[in-house]
Amino acid sequence: MSKIDKTHSLSVSRQCYLLDVPRSSFYYSPREDGSYNEKLMKQIDKQYMITPFYGVPRMTHYLRGIGYEVNPKRVRRLYRKMNLYATGPRPNTSKSYSNLCKPLLKHHSAPLKHGSRLFLQMQHTTFSAQQ
Repeated sequence: MSKIDKTHSLSVSRQCYLLDVPRSSFYYSPREDGSYNEKLMKQIDKQYMITPFYGVPRMTHYLRGIGYEVNPKRVRRLYRKMNLYATGPRPNTSKSYSNLCKPLLKHHSAPLKHGSRLFLQMQHTTFSAQQ
């Protein structure tokens, strides 16, 4: 937006048109993060150091319990902004991945029973092919 000059002889709308920039983008000024979010982030960080296994729902419940008016969407946004996530089992960690290996087994002469062995054999064959 530094290329657009309000004092130039061309109007702002014409300059925006020539630069292929929407006029609303020229007038837009981003809002600053409020001090309430800063307080929340400090409190989330303090509690996260004690209980890193708290996810968004539990952290929301904790913050409401100590008097903050928050909803899960705000806590989730702050978690993302702070690059935090709950330590613990993630979704689908107990799923078997043998179905993913079945198409790969067709390419080998001797089918294997375990997916990790297949991966090791595939690594070994690629290394031996490069030599």
